[in-house]
Amino acid sequence: MPKHFRIATWNLDRSGVRRTSRMPLQLEKIRQLNADLWILMETHSAIALEGYESLASQHDPDYRKQGESYVTIWSRSSLRRIETQDPLFTVCAELTLPSNSAKVLLYGTIITYGTDGVSEGLAQPWQRHRAAVRMQTKEWLKLRAEYPDHVLCVAGDFNANLDGTRWYGVPDTKKGIELALVAGGMHCATGANLRVPPYNSSAQPSITSVCRTTCARRSSWKRGRAPSINAS
Repeated sequence: MPKHFRIATWNLDRSGVRRTSRMPLQLEKIRQLNADLWILMETHSAIALEGYESLASQHDPDYRKQGESYVTIWSRSSLRRIETQDPLFTVCAELTLPSNSAKVLLYGTIITYGTDGVSEGLAQPWQRHRAAVRMQTKEWLKLRAEYPDHVLCVAGDFNANLDGTRWYGVPDTKKGIELALVAGGMHCATGANLRVPPYNSSAQPSITSVCRTTCARRSSWKRGRAPSINAS
């Protein structure tokens, strides 16, 4: 990868359809941060980034209004879509970076929240979240095996903080995510507890994460064969 390549995530909280006055300020902040790659969640087609190419997850007509998507990737590099098992909540793309750079596979996601389907009587608390974690982590490892010469980056809203503190999420799915990251040779770049030294931030823990492999692993992975995860 280039020496400096900035990746950023932001859940925009449906600003394209509610409290739309937030959009100009959000776009200004996005311009200020000047990232090479954005993964925007709960976003809208009205939030368009000049100078970027985009790929969005499929529209959900049952729960979202026209123009909304759960996840959109915005990149200054060319994007090629890779199909995913859940096209509503995930989007995956291969990035074409400048010559002599590593190939990159980006998986943008929302892992659904703990009470999804509960009020409708369709699910128990955390049931759909657990199912999404199981499905998505298997897919991360499948992609890792199928594209062993790529740097894999998984980024988005996990609906679980991975900084080691108790805030949002359940222990078993946090462990499942962490085991999948280890099995895939990935590191969570946003897993630090920002409320302790040297950060001493007063901000609440983040449930959005950026996780990536440190390098492509050509020799130690067999193409098309994903490792297993053993959780006890």
